[in-house]
Amino acid sequence: MECFINGSENVLDELATVNIRSVSILLPVICNQLASTPLWLEHYKRKGVSILEKRAKESKSFAQTIHFMKVSGSPEVYNLLCKIPTKDDAIQVFQELFTERREKGYEIEIPVHKEVFHPFKDIKIQKLRVEKVFNSNARPLLVSYSVGKRYR
Repeated sequence: MECFINGSENVLDELATVNIRSVSILLPVICNQLASTPLWLEHYKRKGVSILEKRAKESKSFAQTIHFMKVSGSPEVYNLLCKIPTKDDAIQVFQELFTERREKGYEIEIPVHKEVFHPFKDIKIQKLRVEKVFNSNARPLLVSYSVGKRYR
């Protein structure tokens, strides 16, 4: 993904072919760049969004990352990504985690019909567990996940 840092005439070609993990990690940068594309380069913006949509269809975990960007990014990023179909299963699960109990050891077993993926590894998460609640006004959580019997 050096083309995004060093520049390249083939940035969109790279976006279409590079491994999905690299795209996920740089998705905020990619979205902000596409959202700020000048009007006279609109065809590149459309092509970039089309590539992101194709990649989201290929990978459910990437589609989840796109959804996170839709709900947490700027209005410009939302407008850029709003037509890419995504599911909000992960958002619902994390909202439950943050609005229910916030104590060490609290676990959520993710229902089979919901799909929650690790953001950078293409693996489906089965359970979440609160490992620590930090002392501050926001009370941030350290959360581990399970894909079987072992937590990570």
